[in-house]
Amino acid sequence: MSAQLNRDHGRCRQWSRQRIQLLLILFSLVFFGVTPGGAREPKARKVLGLTMDITPARVTILAVDGTEITVIPREDFTEKVAVGSQVTVWYVPEGGVNKLRWLQYPLENFFFSANEIRLIVRKVVVLPTSDVPDAGGLFAALAQYLQTNAKWQVELRELAEGSGARAPTPGSTLDTINPATGEVDLKQAVQITRDSIRKQAAEAHADAILEVHVEEVQADYMQYTAAWDGVEQSIGTGTAKVLSRISAIPAIGQVPAATVVLKLRDARGRMLWSNRRGFAALERQDRALTKFRTRTLSEVLEDTPWVQKWFATVFGSLLPRVMLPAKAVAK
Repeated sequence: MSAQLNRDHGRCRQWSRQRIQLLLILFSLVFFGVTPGGAREPKARKVLGLTMDITPARVTILAVDGTEITVIPREDFTEKVAVGSQVTVWYVPEGGVNKLRWLQYPLENFFFSANEIRLIVRKVVVLPTSDVPDAGGLFAALAQYLQTNAKWQVELRELAEGSGARAPTPGSTLDTINPATGEVDLKQAVQITRDSIRKQAAEAHADAILEVHVEEVQADYMQYTAAWDGVEQSIGTGTAKVLSRISAIPAIGQVPAATVVLKLRDARGRMLWSNRRGFAALERQDRALTKFRTRTLSEVLEDTPWVQKWFATVFGSLLPRVMLPAKAVAK
């Protein structure tokens, strides 16, 4: 018995030493910025400010202290972030330039003012695409909402048949890839998209094209509340939530979810407005608390009041302003 206790005690001490060594390694990686190969990773600088100029090759920020900082991005933000947006930038000075590591920007962006958009748009063509099956009902409800509330004449193009299928997109960038480098000619890609937009708008005699894409993403959840792309949704039963609160181990993980990405362009192909917002978690816990069950978009659309509220949040800034009656002047 004594020998067995000594062996167990030795294994516990060995496991404790291993745990301590692992924690020290992780601490050095995080605190000192050391990569697994031993090289020291430069610490990123964080800046808050407003975007002053955005091109495919650079982004200029006016920081809160009044200084201008130009960073070199690894992707094109010209149609993702509007000039004048409030952003947070993480960058690393390297080779005489500031290389962008991360850019945090608003989900909704105005490339033209809301008033200008209201004046421009009278008829819009909706181009739907989806990575998520059963999205047709969502596109139809969206078109009806815009027609009723934005007072737009809406032409909804058909989604190609098949689950998760895509309708024809405004333009393909496959022909703009340089075979030698594998890189996309961004200027040419933008031109292809604009040419396609002009053609489709002219054929429909429309003022604008609204691209609507349903994207499948992974949403993080904690204590059975999923949070992603500006929304939070409960994915657990009441019993599961109570049990997670009293448990020593928090309920955390990921579930598939649907996010809607919208891009509104004028008849010339210029970006007017964009928005990105989480729509629905695609899995929820079943009543038996043993597994998650699939949740379809048709099931989500059955909650009409919630869907209408979601549309109002997404499109609220584009809706006509309600003119209140002037107060009577006392004589």
